[in-house]
Amino acid sequence: MKASKVSELIVTAPNKIGTMGKVFKLIADIRVNVSAFCAWVEGDKGMFRLVTDNNAKVENVLQAAGYETRSQEAIRVQTESKIGVGAEVGRKLGDAGVDIQHTYATSAVSGESVCILKTADDDRAVHVLS
Repeated sequence: MKASKVSELIVTAPNKIGTMGKVFKLIADIRVNVSAFCAWVEGDKGMFRLVTDNNAKVENVLQAAGYETRSQEAIRVQTESKIGVGAEVGRKLGDAGVDIQHTYATSAVSGESVCILKTADDDRAVHVLS
């Protein structure tokens, strides 16, 4: 298990059909890779959390297109893709008294699993998970 700090980009967009495609096309057009994301709806807003290989470039293009953006620190946890890895991450942080504010993850059938976390104490979380 390896944990490191990353910058997470939070994007607010109108909740309209096709918005996800438009946001990701803008990112693809500037040749930036998205390594993790989640999206959901809050009322009339579409919300995205993105981890990319160039958040500044993504922020510039999305703001120019009229989307609201902001960045915050988060944690990327890379682990082996296996049964129980979520329980292990949660247990380690819980045992250390670290409050998890949000998380999203992806896992391959075999290989690597990537989890993005925001906690109340990111420095402690990185230490506990490394």
